[in-house]
Amino acid sequence: NKGESYILASQGGAGNELIGTLVSSNKPVVVNTGSASGSFETSTGGQDYGMDQIVGSDLVGSEYIFIRGNGYDGWENVLIIADQNNTEILVNGESYGTLAKAGDYFIIEGNQFSSQSAGGNMYVSSANLDHKLFAFQGTGSVYDLPSAAAANLGMFFVPPLNSNTMK
Repeated sequence: NKGESYILASQGGAGNELIGTLVSSNKPVVVNTGSASGSFETSTGGQDYGMDQIVGSDLVGSEYIFIRGNGYDGWENVLIIADQNNTEILVNGESYGTLAKAGDYFIIEGNQFSSQSAGGNMYVSSANLDHKLFAFQGTGSVYDLPSAAAANLGMFFVPPLNSNTMK
């Protein structure tokens, strides 16, 4: 009913069990996604918030531009989720691989940006522009501290390149 909540959660696993989960409803719903204690980075053990509200599959696209922040490669990455089966992913125009099933995903590491410094960009698309993608970006900042931990990172949902983003 209106105003009620339904929560999907994962405990104790690798933390990626719910990535690509299909949520459907016969009425309008709001979907918030992310993690309250997660990280794209695994080597430092840091954890931080990364949450955002997403849109329905009718509003996602097949082309995205990402801009690198001031974090390490393990933080500055992109999560791409296929909305359709057999979706080939291109990174900067080169094949990155194919996601066999809707809901499958790739984490594209920060070394794929055009520059390893803040402001570098990355163009990600599906080879077949009819195949839609959900896109998230992990980003952070080292604040010029050599001991900065992965707890300085965040994650957000990224809108596609299309005319709907100009409205």
